[in-house]
Amino acid sequence: MNYKEMIALIPGIENKKLKLSAVCGALVTCQEAGGVPAYVDVESGFDMQVFVALGGDETRLLVSTPETAKQATEIVETLLHSGVVNLLVVAGLHVAAWDEKAARSGTSLCCIVH
Repeated sequence: MNYKEMIALIPGIENKKLKLSAVCGALVTCQEAGGVPAYVDVESGFDMQVFVALGGDETRLLVSTPETAKQATEIVETLLHSGVVNLLVVAGLHVAAWDEKAARSGTSLCCIVH
C-alpha cells in the first residue's frame, strides 16, 4: 500500500475513541506494509496502548508532542519534506490552514485529525 500523496481529514470530536482506533489502525497498517508512520500530537490525546493493542510497534513509530501550533507546523513541514515517513498523522493542528498549505505545496502525505 502506498501512502504517498494522501491527505485525509477526520473532523469533529463526536467519538474520540473511534477516531483514535481508526488512526491507530492506519498507523499499524503502514508499519505492516514496511512503511514509517509518524504522529504529531498537538492535543496530547494519543494513546500508545491502543496502538500497541492493534499490533503496532512503538519502537517504529515517530511521535512528536509539540508545545505550540508553530512548532507543530515546523515539525510537519520537516517530516513532509524529509521523505522519511510514509504516513503522517497530525492531531489537533488548525486543520483549515494546514490543509490549504499542504494543497498549495503539492507535498501531501498526512492524515489530519481535528
